[in-house]
Amino acid sequence: MAQHANSSILAPSLPNEILDSIPPVLWRTDPLFKTLTGISRRSMANMDSLGQGPSERIVMGKSRVGYPKAALVEWLAKRMRVDFPTVKGVTK
Repeated sequence: MAQHANSSILAPSLPNEILDSIPPVLWRTDPLFKTLTGISRRSMANMDSLGQGPSERIVMGKSRVGYPKAALVEWLAKRMRVDFPTVKGVTK
């Protein structure tokens, strides 16, 4: 299937390397949170407050928030896309 040089498609799933790295519950304060999701913990907190975060979350105490792996992976997959950048001189 040929893709236009400046098009994008939705990603069908997260790479296995990322899936295998996500623990059963990923806490926003986890040092790897941004590495695994590509989103800072503050941005995620803002999305949560706007109702745009994952469908499920776990709250411990007043401020410790985490996301079950299944809900987080589903949410990330919906937000992902694959871009095909334009390259000068290349036609498809």
